[in-house]
Parts: sequence; C-alpha cells; structure tokens
Amino acid sequence: IVRDDALGGDREQRARGAARAVEVVVRKIINGDPDYADAAQWAEDNPGDVSDLGNGNKDINTLVEGDIDPSNANHSSDADIPADAMQLTNVVGGRLAISHNEGGKRGAVLMYFLGQSGERQGRWQACVRYTGDEDLETDGLLLDGDWSLAQAGNPYLMLVSADLLGSNHAMMVRSVDVTDASQALFRFDYDDSGSDTWSGDPTVVAVEPGDVPADDEACRQALVERFGRN
Repeated sequence: IVRDDALGGDREQRARGAARAVEVVVRKIINGDPDYADAAQWAEDNPGDVSDLGNGNKDINTLVEGDIDPSNANHSSDADIPADAMQLTNVVGGRLAISHNEGGKRGAVLMYFLGQSGERQGRWQACVRYTGDEDLETDGLLLDGDWSLAQAGNPYLMLVSADLLGSNHAMMVRSVDVTDASQALFRFDYDDSGSDTWSGDPTVVAVEPGDVPADDEACRQALVERFGRN
C-alpha cells in the first residue's frame, strides 16, 4: 500500500505508520465498511501523512470508524489524542478504576500498579467483574501480570499482560480522551479479539501496598465499595 521511499520521518516511525495504515484498511474490511477502498487509496497517495500516523500519540480507531477521503493529506491529524487525555506516566503505587457498559456487556476493573516511583514497568494486579459473556462471567476475580509504558516519549500508551486460565493475554491500553463529565476514556486493543472503550477516573488514586486485594473475595468487596453492586 505504502511506498517506503517517499515517506518522511525516521525509519521506525515510517514502519509504524505503514503498519497502522494497513490495520485501518484491514479493520474496515473486517467491519464490512465499503470505505476500505478509499482508505487504501489514501495510504497509497499520501505517504507523508501515513508516516505522521506513526507518531505515538495517535488513536487509529478514529480512522477505522470514520470516513476517509483519499485526497486528504492530513488524515493523521484526525487521530491525534487530545492533550488533556490522561497521561499514564505516574501510575506506580496507584489504583485506576474503570468500567464498561455496552451491548449488554458490563464490566468493572480496579487496576493496581506495583513498583517503585518513576519506574516505566512492573507488576500489576486487577480486580475484575464482568457480565454478559459466558466465557468471562465473574463477580470478582483477582488477576495479575506485567505492565510497561510501550513507547518512549508517548505518555498515553501502555502494554499490559495478564495471566488468565493458565494463558498469558496481552493488550494495549491507550488513554484517548476525557469526556465532558471528566471521565477518562481508554481504548483496549486485545491480542486476539478486537478492541473496546472503557471509561474511568481521570487520575490514579494512591494506595498502600497492604491495601491491594489479596484474593477473589477481597476483590469482590473492593469492587462493590467502588462501583456498587451489579
């Protein structure tokens, strides 16, 4: 789709932008969006804009869900993450509360980020409640895994992995916006099942290590205290 020799920016950014442009086209095809042809033409005709798409502070779901004009040489700016989106650089020692309610599926998660102040990676634990999907149904489950800030200079992107049912699952967590109700919006891109959007607190709440739930029952209590009952 993209002519590498015509692209601007450094090689890593060019490669990242090209991969994102391909993802936009593929996801439009999967979604049955006839606009995929225009998206492919845009990527072919605007290599500089595709290179700009490789900038870390982008949310390509804006392009996946929007209309693409092949003649628009500035579509990458449509994917800019607003400056007031929550930054994920100071999460260590804190708890982030997020929830999701869409399409008959309801979820609530408390994420606890473990480690030393200033670290860019570490362990995390999460209390999860989910309804509306038989495979994931739970009223309170303690998960653990690893987290890391995925790209230097990008405060909006985090890579998270979780151990679930004996398997490791990875996802990209991207802070993408803040609503009028002062709720932060987060895009979760899963390794094998698409993406969805969760909302939550615009800041992390500091917690002591001893206040992190240690089992499923403690998770259920913490979830009820923060979100109420289902």
